[in-house]
Amino acid sequence: MIGDLSGKVAVVTGAGQGIGEGIARLFAKAGAKIVVATRTAANGQETVNAILSDGGEAALIQTDVGAHNAVDEMVAATAAKYGRLDIMVHNAAVYPLYSIEDLPDDALDQTLSVNLKAAF
Repeated sequence: MIGDLSGKVAVVTGAGQGIGEGIARLFAKAGAKIVVATRTAANGQETVNAILSDGGEAALIQTDVGAHNAVDEMVAATAAKYGRLDIMVHNAAVYPLYSIEDLPDDALDQTLSVNLKAAF
């Protein structure tokens, strides 16, 4: 168990599926209010609905963490809704399926923006 997160507000990026969804649901069970931050609204809403049906509190903010202004807006929306932000989990990632010699610049730029720059 991760301990008691009651009263904490957590943003989990990439929480619409996979590991991010698992983190969001685990943190919610520990008492945190969860912001599900994901590019795909349908997946994110499924995670929110699962948390709500388990008795937790969650909200969806559709965002692309590869865009700096979108991250700023997500943080501002979280602060406006909950008055604080205690935990930020940078789980979102992209994995372009190219060999290194065929990797186009735009795919590399997106990978660096989402997987690396978003954390900063």
